[in-house]
Amino acid sequence: MLSLGLALLGAVAAADSAPENPLLPAESGNVQCYEPDEAKKTCRSISSYHPLGDQQYSSTTTVLISRMSSMTLETTSPVEIKNGAICGLVTPNDIATSKVRIADRLLDPTEAKPYLETIQKSLKALIGKEVCSTYVSSPEGLISKVTVNGAYRANTDELMKWIGPSESYTVAP
Repeated sequence: MLSLGLALLGAVAAADSAPENPLLPAESGNVQCYEPDEAKKTCRSISSYHPLGDQQYSSTTTVLISRMSSMTLETTSPVEIKNGAICGLVTPNDIATSKVRIADRLLDPTEAKPYLETIQKSLKALIGKEVCSTYVSSPEGLISKVTVNGAYRANTDELMKWIGPSESYTVAP
């Protein structure tokens, strides 16, 4: 469940020759695809960023939370660039206001409530903590590296690639 919390933030930054603004690809309409399957054109999660000004962004992330039912969670939260990393907090409100879909059907708030409560409980260890991400080049592509309150979490490394709006990737198993 830790990787779900990290994906909810959609937080990423460049570590190799960290650019001043690691989210420049987002400003051109590109989005981040985590754990891409290029043959199926699917991602485990997709994050988009919208500038709010002064190195702050609104991050919207859709993440696969159940492969069995194709259940996804869409959350929006603020993030900011700090020392070349993209950082944000997991908050109870971000989870409570998330959208839940099962097989692309948006659940109404009453239907979604038990799922959101379960997700909130599973992310309890991350609530209120600063999660920052950087990415580094590897032979496979970019690898997202995550810290929680400054401590590196090696078990959360994920492959990430920027995709353009015309590439038609979806969040799916």
